[in-house]
Order: sequence, then structure tokens, then C-alpha cells
Amino acid sequence: MYLLSSEKFFNNTIWGARQYNNILKLRCIENKMPMIKSSNYGSSIMIDSKGNILIELNDELNIFKNS
Repeated sequence: MYLLSSEKFFNNTIWGARQYNNILKLRCIENKMPMIKSSNYGSSIMIDSKGNILIELNDELNIFKNS
């Protein structure tokens, strides 16, 4: 799964972002699928199908780069 997310509605609170990531981890376990979350206001993460965070970046994931 690939999720494009904006976490601006958490008002820069660490607790809201943590709770959101915990919900995403549960969705990965529930669906037995990995997920990549790209966020412009928050952390971008890669979660495996068992709910483990493999990569966590505080920057937006840059899939498309200008040449």
C-alpha cells in the first residue's frame, strides 16, 4: 500500500503523529501488507506486513526528482 499523507492537522504534536503511525502499523498487520507513507508534514515511513517500521525519515520522500 502507498499512502500520501499530510499530518498538519496534528498541530505539530508528537503524540498525534505517534498515534497515527500506530494506527497505520495495525492496518499493515490486519491486511498482511507492507505500506509506504509519504508525508509533507511529519515523518515518512516504510512499514512491513508485521507492523515493524523499517525506515523512518523526517523529510518528504522524493520519488520524482527534477532533472
